[in-house]
Amino acid sequence: MLDFQVHQATGLQALSVLQGPQLVAMVSHGDESSDMPVLWKLCSAYLDLGYSITVLDATKRESHAAPGLARLLEDGFWPGGQNRPEAAWQILPAARGLQELHSRASAVGAAWPQLGQLFADDAVVLVYAKPEVLAALLRDSSARPLLAVSSSKNALLTSYLALKRLLMDGRIEPTIVNVGGLGGADVEDPMPTPVAVNLAECARNFLGYQVRMLRIASRQQGTGLEYDLKPLASRLLESGLALGSTTSRAIPQQAPRAEAFAGTH
Repeated sequence: MLDFQVHQATGLQALSVLQGPQLVAMVSHGDESSDMPVLWKLCSAYLDLGYSITVLDATKRESHAAPGLARLLEDGFWPGGQNRPEAAWQILPAARGLQELHSRASAVGAAWPQLGQLFADDAVVLVYAKPEVLAALLRDSSARPLLAVSSSKNALLTSYLALKRLLMDGRIEPTIVNVGGLGGADVEDPMPTPVAVNLAECARNFLGYQVRMLRIASRQQGTGLEYDLKPLASRLLESGLALGSTTSRAIPQQAPRAEAFAGTH
């Protein structure tokens, strides 16, 4: 396992003025001990960097009470003619809306520009979805969705299945982050958790894939640990998709080939 740390200087070239909203993604793989805390901290990191952000939560389906993305796609604008609420960030249920976007993209080519128009006042649009959804939406693209791996009991199984789905079905490589696990008393040098080590071994043995595991620098804060996700946030922007371009959906960038991975595990 090639294990390296995300430093503050990593990806800072992505922090220039963005040309329209940028799409980044995070995988929901059933490990809430890592997924939700990392999602909130990632959103906070973008706000700290001065970027407004909308989270499209594909794990939540739109409803009459919370019409979310589906309503916006139907109307083509925010209710009342508003571009977006005044809040610096928001979360919208988006399961049906993203499914509709994928159908349009399959039928008429890239459908991302409409998403870019809806969120033109945002710097970042973050799609939070299950691996099968991201594999379909981002297939053959340069996007590297975030896959957070904790030390929880089920993390190895859920993260491995998510990785396999992204590689095999989407032909996209995620940005894999080891959350938690410390070596000795030095909180500035977190060590990979056993789950992270085992994930790398499983990926190598069963998928023929070399995992590049990111470590997040941590610091002591009161009785707990705080993680600085701003370097990671900027790194995700580097591989993000520009929503203002009709060519943003398929920009192959060393995407893995399906035939390079075994499909029996």
